[in-house]
Amino acid sequence: METIVNETREWLEKKVEEQKDIPSYKDPKLTKLIISDKFEILREKFEEFIDKPDPAEVLIFHPNDFSIGGKEGNEANGEKSRKG
Repeated sequence: METIVNETREWLEKKVEEQKDIPSYKDPKLTKLIISDKFEILREKFEEFIDKPDPAEVLIFHPNDFSIGGKEGNEANGEKSRKG
């Protein structure tokens, strides 16, 4: 989104500079219609950005984090603990 805003800002600055060099009796480089069209593009991109769902939360578990039947870790797999 930031890229689109920056590109639009640069575009507008360029058009304003071009407009300064044009005599008032000639057709302008920057019109209400041109700005309106550019704004519509920005509005659509903004709506896409706002409507985009958040990324899914990813949870990472270690196998020993789970217990089966009250046993933890290797004991759950039928192995006996080597505790003394």
